[in-house]
Amino acid sequence: MSAPPSPPDTPDAARFPRLRRLLAHPRAPWVIVALALALHLPSVATGFTLDDHFQRVRLQAALDDTTTPLDAYPPTLWDIFVFVPDDPALRHELIDHGVLGFAADPALCFSFFRPLSALTHLLDNALWPTSPALAHLQSLAWLALLLFAAHRLYRRLHPVAWVAGLALWAFALDDTRAATAAWIANRNALIAAFFAVLALIAHDRWRRAAWRPGAGIGPLALLVALAAGESAIGVVGYLAAHALFLDRAPARQRVLALAPYALVVFAWAALYASLGYGVHHSGAYVDPADDPLRFIAAAATNVPILVTAQLSGIWSDFVLLLPSEASTAILIGCLAYLALLSDAVRTTLARSAEARFWALGAVLAAIPAASAAPSDRLLTLVGLGGAGLVACFLQAHALAPPAPTLSPRHRMTLRFWTVALIGVHLVFAPLVVPLRALGNGALGAYIERGERSLPIAPHDTQIIAVNPPSEAMLAYAPMMRASRGEPPPGPLRALAMGRSAVTLTRESPDTLRVRPAEPYLDYPMERLARLAPFAVGDRVELTGVTVEVTAITPDGRPRETLWRFARALEDPAHRFVAWSDEAIAFLPFSPPALGDSLTLPAVDLARAFRGY
Repeated sequence: MSAPPSPPDTPDAARFPRLRRLLAHPRAPWVIVALALALHLPSVATGFTLDDHFQRVRLQAALDDTTTPLDAYPPTLWDIFVFVPDDPALRHELIDHGVLGFAADPALCFSFFRPLSALTHLLDNALWPTSPALAHLQSLAWLALLLFAAHRLYRRLHPVAWVAGLALWAFALDDTRAATAAWIANRNALIAAFFAVLALIAHDRWRRAAWRPGAGIGPLALLVALAAGESAIGVVGYLAAHALFLDRAPARQRVLALAPYALVVFAWAALYASLGYGVHHSGAYVDPADDPLRFIAAAATNVPILVTAQLSGIWSDFVLLLPSEASTAILIGCLAYLALLSDAVRTTLARSAEARFWALGAVLAAIPAASAAPSDRLLTLVGLGGAGLVACFLQAHALAPPAPTLSPRHRMTLRFWTVALIGVHLVFAPLVVPLRALGNGALGAYIERGERSLPIAPHDTQIIAVNPPSEAMLAYAPMMRASRGEPPPGPLRALAMGRSAVTLTRESPDTLRVRPAEPYLDYPMERLARLAPFAVGDRVELTGVTVEVTAITPDGRPRETLWRFARALEDPAHRFVAWSDEAIAFLPFSPPALGDSLTLPAVDLARAFRGY
């Protein structure tokens, strides 16, 4: 798939000629990709993290013909992305065992169809089952393939070679790539993006260079991309933008050229639904086909957040750490940022069809990504267009003399955004890549630190965590211990999250009233497993305990709960633990005496995460 030859350089070639020559050098893509891989190398030392344990236990059990700790997660070679099956009995087992909290929606389903990505994990477990380093290296190999494909696309659309090199620099050395590439379980996003970019290259060659094989290769590459991960659907936005701004055929022919891709998407979606895959009744994810109105509402908030994160360098993951009351302020801030940036780039968009293609493609790619709670790991295809737009803007303003007709205010605006975009995308982002490559490992270490301090108890003993810093410390415990070859814990209960103070009142020998200072389900990730509102009097029946909601917020989130245990709280069938900021671990805990109340202070979350 050869790129068009470079035309003579533009009249602005007098500015930064050495930089232009370096970016246009034939070896520049190799150097940039090699630098990107070197910056991502710290991830190789981070080991297995979170979902990695879940997937390797199920795969290894299938390869060894053994069982897993939970019936809800049977051994499998292909369904390793089914996190909550659409089966009431199995779902209740996850809630009863504590993998899902008591507040989980009884109709929750998290089930993804990614057979091609599952095949790559099967390869890991078949060839190097105990080596996370080699599994990480496979992920980095997919990253390299994606980056070379991205450069080929940039080169096709930007005949001047140094502009393609600049776009590759902004895409390859963007720290949001590390949020994806550093997590083995998220490899599917890299694979899906690689084949999606191949689809775009084939489509462009077909439509603008009359390469007829591209008419079939493009839709086929999209089908393969969708088999790797749902995120590939974002490339449809670039195909639409290509038809609008780059394809010069009559309108009817452009529409017909998109028909094969539409057929692939509809066939894939029909197969996906018929096989029972999808996300249902989650408060943080929304399936567009399942609830289109809620998806539109989510996209109205999440698309500006994702696009702002891509272009500003501010991590969208921070949204997950903020309470629901902050959502309006976050949205207003993102819209203000995008309005100011749009004012700066309007001249570039008016003059460059490629800039319009990249801008619209990035925004449209953010729409399907908006079905999930904002996170930088969703930005791979958004970043493809974001990097292209940054390169177009810098080509027009940083590496070109200012037009004499610009007003002083416009010149100052362009100067500000030029410095800002260079600083964020070409300087700051590459420096942050190694840190973000270690970030997922740090998150895993934080979860494992808490999980390892949970007591080892008989399988029929409930472990009751009064104020865990994160529900994930309990949720991942069975699979993390199985991954290490250790026996799983008994049923796990989280009374309330320790991010705020928790007050416990002993109302009877077997009953605790629990009231956190902040309501349950107050943060996006806590709503991951719950969509339906609660009502006062709702009860959740679990083995050995009944949880009753005794007070709610106006929007139906629990404000207070009553925990009635089948036995007295001091019975050996219960092992109470509470988080200690001093020990940075769970320690044994004694419930208050009959009629007494006890308030535990909010956990120092920063200390819990750091481990010191």
